[in-house]
Amino acid sequence: MRSTRFIAALAAVLALFSGCRQDEDYLLPSIKAGVETVEFISGSQMTVELNATREWMVKSKPEWVAVDPGYGDASSAPQRITLTVLPNESYDRTGTVVFTIGLKPDSSVEVFQPGTKGPKSEGTGTLEDPYSVSGVLAYIGTLGADVESPQDVYIKGVIASVSEFYSAQYGNASYIIRDPDGEQTFTVYRAKYLGNRNWRTGDTQIAEGDEVIVCGRVVNYRGNTPETAQNKAFLYSLNGQSEGGGSGGGGGEGTPSGSGTQADPYNVAAARAAVANLTWTSNEDYQSTEEVYVKGKISKIADNGTFGQSGTFGNASFYIVDEGADADFYMFRILYLGNKKYTSGTDIKVGDEVVICGKLMNYRGNTPETVAGKAYLYSLNGQSEGGSSGGGGGQGGETTEVKTVTVSEFIAAAVSETQKYQLTGTVSGTINTQYGNFDLVDDSGSVYVYGLTKTELGYGKKNDQSFASLGIKEGDTVTLIGYRGDYNGKVEVMYAYYVSHTSGSGGGNEGGNEGGGNDGGGQQGNGSGTLTDPYTPAGAAAIASALASNAKTENDVYIKGKISRIDVNEKDNVEQVFTVQFGNATFYISADGSKTDEFYVYRTLYLGNRKWKEGDTQIKVGDEVIICGKLTNYQGKTPETVQNESYIYSLNGKTE
Repeated sequence: MRSTRFIAALAAVLALFSGCRQDEDYLLPSIKAGVETVEFISGSQMTVELNATREWMVKSKPEWVAVDPGYGDASSAPQRITLTVLPNESYDRTGTVVFTIGLKPDSSVEVFQPGTKGPKSEGTGTLEDPYSVSGVLAYIGTLGADVESPQDVYIKGVIASVSEFYSAQYGNASYIIRDPDGEQTFTVYRAKYLGNRNWRTGDTQIAEGDEVIVCGRVVNYRGNTPETAQNKAFLYSLNGQSEGGGSGGGGGEGTPSGSGTQADPYNVAAARAAVANLTWTSNEDYQSTEEVYVKGKISKIADNGTFGQSGTFGNASFYIVDEGADADFYMFRILYLGNKKYTSGTDIKVGDEVVICGKLMNYRGNTPETVAGKAYLYSLNGQSEGGSSGGGGGQGGETTEVKTVTVSEFIAAAVSETQKYQLTGTVSGTINTQYGNFDLVDDSGSVYVYGLTKTELGYGKKNDQSFASLGIKEGDTVTLIGYRGDYNGKVEVMYAYYVSHTSGSGGGNEGGNEGGGNDGGGQQGNGSGTLTDPYTPAGAAAIASALASNAKTENDVYIKGKISRIDVNEKDNVEQVFTVQFGNATFYISADGSKTDEFYVYRTLYLGNRKWKEGDTQIKVGDEVIICGKLTNYQGKTPETVQNESYIYSLNGKTE
């Protein structure tokens, strides 16, 4: 029985092959349209011929094209296919109709239909003519891997999806946009909200389908991910609503003009040219210009950057541009009119015309800006209060009588930014030899001197670290002049300068200083925050703890320690080591790698102040690191680095 069935089956197969060989109509599998391109110059219907030796179907097509029929049988003769397009009240458009028999290759027909608006512009990146998504992708294609655009650009599109919604905690968002009629996408990565500010509770949230214009720097991250540079872009408009901000929407660097004098200020292009070749090695080692004047219009304001938002610091941070140009200049923590701290008066806003007086630098070799604490607002929309350009010009040229007082009389005096006091006493306790912080004692009491300089710099000026040249030690008797200050309820002699001193019997500088504030010093033995003498984790924690809630240090500092533990994301219980997605990491460091006297390193960037990339060395517990960046007292409770404003300077001795 088994043999009979086998023979019958074999006979059937042989008959089948014999029939195929004798079938003159047998053809190899193929599909081919009679034309490659169809242009709908007039009318809404056209036909094409399709040759298919197998059953076929339409594999894909644009939404605005109808195909009839959408499938058919095999045939040795051409089949007529009708293409119908919908009316086009927009820009010219193209699409592709793909036919398939299920085997490669498919056959494609390109379809073109003009629109009533004519050809679509890819944009030029200005506010008046933003890039489309395809336009910005083409522009980024001209940049090298990880090379940031030299100026802000504007990009227009529709939100396709949202990966990180705006929140009050971070204030920024990440989402993907596309052209309304396109398939290419572009990533907007951690961009701020309308007005170039953090999102606040109650603000309109973004959603899929929203029409947006985004302004900021763009980058080809790792050479394969076009996106906005992290925290360097913002939402310029949302469904037609805007709060301003931006870079002026003009074009290019502009033409340098001006000589930098009060009568003939630099424009922004000239100021950028003046710092282009200045060097920057560290926050303590950099070149700067002499005091110059710079004129421009405020294009955007840093987060909490107005004078009114700075609280007791009384300064502001914002960008200015030339009319019709994109390139900006960063006015970093400048004082108010009259070269003094802001207490009241007209605050700044986007669009204001300003003249700035001060020293300029090229921060990190790529950011033209003013030197912190060494520049001020000379005029605001034509209004000026003057201001001295010399070392003691913190009071707008005003002079006051210096009052000679005892320590107890100084303590009883009112806080003042104008009245100077002369005190004489013994240098006592611990000394910070970098900034000149110590206790001054006389027969009436003791007061803390928060910084002493060799010469008068003026109220609000940054400490020039000249104290060490004075040779003052514990036990010496010193005469100085300073201002009555108050920091967190503690009386201090502030912005003091040297008059004279005599040697005493004191024994050197042991112990340390519990200083605070933005120019800090740190405890002796806890470091001074420089690259050559980094803070210990305990020293960094002490400095950050002394700051007001959510305030941050004025300058970058260095901290050295060992990773004691890596923070865990509670949401998914994953260690927050470096990842390609975010490029930063969160961990704790201590002096010896134990969990004693830890300092929190929050979302810090990698070596070279960049995002971590696949293949880079990963961090682990026990690694010895030096961190460089700004410190903050988060919500007044947690001393830590400022998110994305710090980076690993060295990892187990390796630097970039």
